[in-house]
Amino acid sequence: MTEYSYGIIPFLRTHSEPEFLLIQHIEGQWGFPKGHPESDETPLETACRELEEEAGVMQYVVDEFQSFHETYPFEHKGEKRTKINVYFLAEVLSPEVTIQEEEIRQYAWLPFHEALEKIHYMSRKEVLQKAYAGMLDAA
Repeated sequence: MTEYSYGIIPFLRTHSEPEFLLIQHIEGQWGFPKGHPESDETPLETACRELEEEAGVMQYVVDEFQSFHETYPFEHKGEKRTKINVYFLAEVLSPEVTIQEEEIRQYAWLPFHEALEKIHYMSRKEVLQKAYAGMLDAA
């Protein structure tokens, strides 16, 4: 069985270098706002809703023309599954964040290298690296 989640890699332009918004999920791992689709949502609609719900970010501009994927196996109640997370890059227009306390422990705005160090999972690190490289190519 394959399970899909959709999310946003939020970044904020600063005077020196962009900073990325990482959230610490209630289970402890650091990553990006993401979640499962509801009813007839598109992947982009799901990603935007999750950013708004989990981080309270309402003002942002999404690059809907490129996405970044991570795939990994996991087990749920003894059943082997595959998880595919699809992320869109979004420029956030304000650093204000209001976390959804039921799902999120804390958040941090971090420059690329610090964000890369904070993320535990290699597949998520690779997603951030690809998104950052895409930003540099577009600049």
